[in-house]
Amino acid sequence: MNDSTPRRQFVGRVLGGAAAMAAAPLISLSEAAAMAQITAPGSAPQQDAWDMSWVDRVKGDHRMVFDSPEISEGLGMTQVRSWMAGTAEVYGVKDDQMTAVLVIRHAGVPMVMGDSWWDKYELGKAYTLKDPTSGEDARRNPYINYKEGDRHITTWPDAGLDTLIGRGVIVLACHLALRNRASGFARRDGRAAADVYAEMRASLVPGVTVMPNGIFAVGRAQQAGCGFIRST
Repeated sequence: MNDSTPRRQFVGRVLGGAAAMAAAPLISLSEAAAMAQITAPGSAPQQDAWDMSWVDRVKGDHRMVFDSPEISEGLGMTQVRSWMAGTAEVYGVKDDQMTAVLVIRHAGVPMVMGDSWWDKYELGKAYTLKDPTSGEDARRNPYINYKEGDRHITTWPDAGLDTLIGRGVIVLACHLALRNRASGFARRDGRAAADVYAEMRASLVPGVTVMPNGIFAVGRAQQAGCGFIRST
């Protein structure tokens, strides 16, 4: 590097590399504009299909988003219940004075599918999950509709998904993961993916809101003031 010629060659290579990087951006300008639009906290959604009204429900001094990419024996629901219980005990606040956002994505999305879907596709057998009451392979969603005396549950008895939704917990599901699951079943059964996906959407647990993808949902909740907990 003491010789001027090698130094000039080195600088030329650096500048040339920088120019090449500038000429080939990681994303297009149109993609960057779209990303900026959907991630700006005060912006309107790009299409009517995405119900963003849940953001207005994120209120209170205590806000947390739980990222649940796996079933993990309902760990996301257990963590939501525990956080709410601890927050209430320490600060003396009620459910409507805190906000929990549970984002169910990736391999966790069977938890938001209704009983008819679990029965039709025998998800209990596929995921080795038991019926909360009988202990047999679940032919219904094992994370909703708990009954007194249920012995085969993997969460707290009061941490069922439907129970949490009833307490005001915001539950968001990943469209990308749901679509991928629907496509897999469609290929297996020789059906149109759009038809299977429509059935899946119709069977979702009431109160679940579908977002474009789980990462967006987690990020938007954080923009709304939520802390972050990974539920794995």
